[in-house]
Amino acid sequence: MDTWNSREAQTPFGIFLRKARLSAGFGVRELARKADISFSYVSRLEHGDSPPPGKETLDRIITVLNLDKAETYKMACRMPDDIKAIVNNPVNWDAIRQLLKGN
Repeated sequence: MDTWNSREAQTPFGIFLRKARLSAGFGVRELARKADISFSYVSRLEHGDSPPPGKETLDRIITVLNLDKAETYKMACRMPDDIKAIVNNPVNWDAIRQLLKGN
């Protein structure tokens, strides 16, 4: 069963993507062509009908629109590889727990 609720979870990324695309002066088809994705996929992302893209597609969008990687990953609810490496390393877990507790 697909539990993706596009209208609630996707809207912030869709709004972010649309604003970034318009700020760059691109139409949907131009962004799609430059990022090597379909224009219908860009439209679905902007309208909240698809979950945020995976890393490779997201990185191409970031490059084409000249976006801040950390901000874009945050808006897409994706974890950058450098952060993922820290979180996935058990050596860091106690320090992460302490940070989450605010100590």
